[in-house]
Amino acid sequence: MDIVNAIYTKCDYTTLYPKIVKKIHNFKNEKLLLFIDPYGYKEIQPEHLNFFLTGGKTEIILFLPISHMYRFADKSLSGEEFHGGIPLKEFLTPLLNSNNDLRNSKSSEDFIDNLKIAFREYFKKQGIFVDTFTIKRDDRNMFCLFFFTSNALGFEKMLEAKWKLDEQRGKGFRFDSQQGSLFSEVETTDYTSKLENYIKSNVSRTNSEIYLYGLNEGFLPKHTNQIFRDWQKNKSTFKVYLLDGSEARKNSFYILYKNYVRNPEKIVNFKFV
Repeated sequence: MDIVNAIYTKCDYTTLYPKIVKKIHNFKNEKLLLFIDPYGYKEIQPEHLNFFLTGGKTEIILFLPISHMYRFADKSLSGEEFHGGIPLKEFLTPLLNSNNDLRNSKSSEDFIDNLKIAFREYFKKQGIFVDTFTIKRDDRNMFCLFFFTSNALGFEKMLEAKWKLDEQRGKGFRFDSQQGSLFSEVETTDYTSKLENYIKSNVSRTNSEIYLYGLNEGFLPKHTNQIFRDWQKNKSTFKVYLLDGSEARKNSFYILYKNYVRNPEKIVNFKFV
């Protein structure tokens, strides 16, 4: 028995877009993954992604030609007469209020980070997770897959796939494997320090909060658990408490999706004392 029904069509995006939105809204319990590879970015708009994601039934992988966008972003948004930059201006303008650094990016990698931040702010009220995976052909050709989902577990699975492809950084892939890592040590995120500052920024942090924080920083629960194990060995000020105020057993961190969705028996608080 067939379990996949493949339907082939050929039509413009402007014709296809409203049909897809209508189909998504008619779904009941079905889930949908959209892979969008626009011809550049000439027709797709951020608000289209918003309509696709409404209702939490859809996850999106959006492919964008980052090198081209980065080269022409500032000129397209400058107000100068630049006819070829109109589609890029229309794509980026709705995101500017979320991150004005888009115009001041220093490199293609920086542009990716700023665009990710802008998307996260743009979809903040909808609770959408956003992450990226970079594909670099050479110094002049960089592309990026942007992933959007409202499901924390789906987001975690996407991060797992990224880390399998890039075991050192979990960020990207380059075709010439002889050239070393895609990102230099200077460009990597100091997740350990950020995590410590995040915990210290409040009286304490729950395992649910830590779970989400790690994912949004691009790291899996296993990375956070390793940091916590190191801290328990080397930082006497790092403590883990149960809800009744007593200290939790060693390595009892419970940073898992099933505990993120509130398992009352597996809630702990992390703090520095």
